[in-house]
Amino acid sequence: MQRREDVNQDVYKKISAVGEELPIIKRDGRVVAQGWKDPQFAVVRNEEKEIGVRGAWR
Repeated sequence: MQRREDVNQDVYKKISAVGEELPIIKRDGRVVAQGWKDPQFAVVRNEEKEIGVRGAWR
């Protein structure tokens, strides 16, 4: 049985791997950032103002 610390490390590694490859794609198909280390990840202008709850979609 894995220790809690080992399980936490496994989860961290999986989240990190997804975040590093995560493309941010605008509605017009432009990829504006690739992974959360991309300098544009958190600064690209949204198509609409964010008011209320937003959901993730695929």
